[in-house]
Amino acid sequence: MKLVTIQPIEVLAALRKTGTFSSSYAETIGIEEDCRNQISNAFAWYIDQMKARVGAAPDGVYYPIWAWYKNDDSSLYDDTWGEAGKTYARIEIEVEDERVLLSDFTEWHNPLNNSPCCEGETDEELDASYDAIVAGGEEAIKESWSKIFDVSKSDCIQATFWELRSEDILSYGTFVSKGSSFDTEELDA
Repeated sequence: MKLVTIQPIEVLAALRKTGTFSSSYAETIGIEEDCRNQISNAFAWYIDQMKARVGAAPDGVYYPIWAWYKNDDSSLYDDTWGEAGKTYARIEIEVEDERVLLSDFTEWHNPLNNSPCCEGETDEELDASYDAIVAGGEEAIKESWSKIFDVSKSDCIQATFWELRSEDILSYGTFVSKGSSFDTEELDA
């Protein structure tokens, strides 16, 4: 399966040195302190799904690496991705299907926000689905999250796998990020 991952330039150095790279908690969860527990719960659930669906992580690996299987977002290919002034590598890879878990990027925000994944075409159907899932409690909400793995109708599909191997790399390019094109000062106005 062909994927694209954007990683700090240091990942290429690690691959040259050891032949493999795996993600640490800090690299996976670059978030504000007040959101950390909620996000950590979502990641813990996702990691359990990785173990169940693609197998246990190699020894010493605890967090998946994230990549794109399908993404029409042009920012993936420009230099506004990531932290301003930091050098990144845009790495095209090919990973065996059995090593990869695909999920819907948009739906992934439901676990991140501790919200149910609802079904329905109309607002009324979505509201009814939401109410039914929430009435079932925390376990029902977590059960609904499995819908993120149905990527059949998704336009934005993320891929996760336990480790990046030097032999997975097809090509790469580097860039220095100009930072996000999203201007936070607009929110203050």
